[in-house]
Amino acid sequence: MAAGAAVLSRRAARSGRSGAMVGMALAVGACAASAQPVIAYDGSETCEYCRMLVTDQRFGAAVVTAEGRTHRFDSVECVAGFVAQPAMQNRIASVWVTDAARPGTLIPVDSARFVRVSGDGSGSPMGMGLRAVAAGEAPAGSLDWNDVLELVAAEAPAAAGT
Repeated sequence: MAAGAAVLSRRAARSGRSGAMVGMALAVGACAASAQPVIAYDGSETCEYCRMLVTDQRFGAAVVTAEGRTHRFDSVECVAGFVAQPAMQNRIASVWVTDAARPGTLIPVDSARFVRVSGDGSGSPMGMGLRAVAAGEAPAGSLDWNDVLELVAAEAPAAAGT
């Protein structure tokens, strides 16, 4: 385990945070080491979590595993639900989300903040209304990745087939 990961694990253990949060923090730190994934948005790919088609360029997301496999998602909610699964712990190399201000453009999750919107069809494919924006352009009161993980754990539906 890298020195930074060991320090993070000790801090998380002292603060009582779950293993999922430690794993997510480690994945965030690894984002810079992975090449940016690509999402087609043409309906040829299905969300790894809910199995819906990935078509809306405002909401796509991706996970690159330590083995180099890319998993694609139709929403922030789905990628958060996927990475929080116990089976994914210690397997994630990077997490990417679409910058809503630049549809189709993926940014590392550690470079993003999240807003929750509703009304006028501005929600998200899974209905929680979560959108990612570049951290430097985020409005006051925006959420960080750990906030999103907690929100999705509390409110989101389970994965398809569970």
